[in-house]
Amino acid sequence: MNEIKKIHLGRQAFTISVDAHRALKEYVDAIDRQADAEVVKEVELRMAELLLERKITEEKVVLPEDIDFLKEQLGEPGDFKDEDADDDSDADQNKAKKETDETVKANAPKQLYRDPENGMIAGVAAGVAAYLNIDVVLVRILFVLLALASGAGIVLYLLIWILAPEAKTSSDRLKMRGKAVTVDSIKAVVDRADIPGAASRAGNTVGRGAAKIAMVASKILLAILGVTFAIMGFGLVFGALAGGLGLLTHGVKLGQDLIFPISGGDHVAVALAMTTVLLIGVFLLLIGVAMMRRKWKVPGWVVASLAGVLVVSASAATAYGLNSVSQIQAQIKEARHSKTQSVDAFKRIELTGNAHFFFKHADTYSVEYTYLGKRDESSLKPTVDKETLKFDTTEFQSQGTCRGFCPYEYNDPRLTVTIFAPSLDQVVLRGFESHFTSQEAWRQDNLVIEADRESTLNLTHMNPSEVRVNTEIDNGTTRRFELIGLQRAALRNDTIFASQEAINVDRTDRMILDTNQPCAVWSPLVYLGRMPNQIVLNGKTFSTTDDLRAQHTEEGRALTNCVDVQR
Repeated sequence: MNEIKKIHLGRQAFTISVDAHRALKEYVDAIDRQADAEVVKEVELRMAELLLERKITEEKVVLPEDIDFLKEQLGEPGDFKDEDADDDSDADQNKAKKETDETVKANAPKQLYRDPENGMIAGVAAGVAAYLNIDVVLVRILFVLLALASGAGIVLYLLIWILAPEAKTSSDRLKMRGKAVTVDSIKAVVDRADIPGAASRAGNTVGRGAAKIAMVASKILLAILGVTFAIMGFGLVFGALAGGLGLLTHGVKLGQDLIFPISGGDHVAVALAMTTVLLIGVFLLLIGVAMMRRKWKVPGWVVASLAGVLVVSASAATAYGLNSVSQIQAQIKEARHSKTQSVDAFKRIELTGNAHFFFKHADTYSVEYTYLGKRDESSLKPTVDKETLKFDTTEFQSQGTCRGFCPYEYNDPRLTVTIFAPSLDQVVLRGFESHFTSQEAWRQDNLVIEADRESTLNLTHMNPSEVRVNTEIDNGTTRRFELIGLQRAALRNDTIFASQEAINVDRTDRMILDTNQPCAVWSPLVYLGRMPNQIVLNGKTFSTTDDLRAQHTEEGRALTNCVDVQR
């Protein structure tokens, strides 16, 4: 039966036998006589680590054989003295120095730590460099290249940051480099603590001038990346808060119909998505600030906690979001309204409003219109007067349709109008950004279209014998297209497409253009898919592509520049 004592060693409580305590005290006192207080503190921390590695906790008793183990691991300090201590002889000094060098150089299993002492942000690059025994500048460049190339550098940096412990003690820094943790090696690390880490070591290797240039360049690059990350992070934080609160307050609407979020699960999905984006923004913001300040102040456990919340919120938001897809699709389908009205026979149509108009061949005459959301459709009244169908959508489209967040695709003020008739002689299209589309072969021989300059025509199965275009009607605000000799067997990819910028005609035998707006060579008015038999520009005829292009003017504007032949 032996007596025991309670002691504190390296901030760790231990129960120790009296004999072991006596041996430990003598060992520590011997070190204290030959080294300064900082070395003794580091040695005690290492002793506590070794005892814990031997599974000796407060409930177990430290025995003399455990002290012998500590001495075996840390070494005997008998020949170890400070540089300012009085030595008996130069031979003893040389012997001690040699033994110290051999001890410091001794190999031991390496462990990956973060090295904030020599780091710029969290010490990840410095720790990896120490572990691999390479220049830290190379590691930093590698992380930056990976981050710019695919973002993998950011993910890898964060993973090491979270998983690798911080090198807080001298023994940690020795193990980080694979050095034996002894009394002498701990003192060597403490003695070198006032030497700047990465920059000075790089300077000793490649020259101080190159090291300074590399350090300045890395600081500038870090500052630029830091500002970029901070701006991105702030944008995501602001966007998450504004978008999330907007969705929770107003939701997504089609017209006046709310389609998301509706149920409690939808609101949870929005909250989780907002949390996910918010945390990503916070991470980017913190990283950006740390890059600019070149120091990370947030504790590792906080980073790990935020990362855990991010993974959970992202996973849960994805699961809830997938569950809401079918419900959103059903709401969109339910919010779509369609109505068909039969009308008297007509040969011409006058369409007003920036809607999307379609023409389809049918044996009867009717108008079908489709829109999303709840609206007053009383103003949608197609009328026929003197064989002319008139349909004005302006009043209908002036209605306020949405409050809150409204996707353009589903809240487009234009509605879809389909005209059904056996054939058409003329189309008059009025309205800013109105569209007229036909995707079938035409049954009549000729077709005349008058359209505002800002409107769009998209006609397939078009292979007319002659195309006449006049761009000067109503002082150039209206274009007139005369399509003569329409071919019944025209192919789908035989198209005529006209927008505010240009007119595209895939195939025709004769192209006639009347305009008083000369064009730049890089900005033609008409593009022809292939050379027709004749091109007539304000009465002047061209029969070959070479004849036309020979009169193009590279500088300034010319009439011949208005037509470009693709082949």
